[in-house]
Amino acid sequence: MQQRPTPIVLFSSSTGDAEQRTMAALTAGALAVVRKPSGPADSASAADRDHLIRTLRLMAGVK
Repeated sequence: MQQRPTPIVLFSSSTGDAEQRTMAALTAGALAVVRKPSGPADSASAADRDHLIRTLRLMAGVK
């Protein structure tokens, strides 16, 4: 971010050591880490998708 400011948002379906990976990504310069939307059969899919889109829109404005 210091050399080439680019808003980075990671999305992951990772489990297990997800907290460690999230912290590593944020430490490395990511602005946000969000859960990857699951398939359409999952009841949480629409909410996950909306959260991802909202996060991307917000982070796109970060300078």
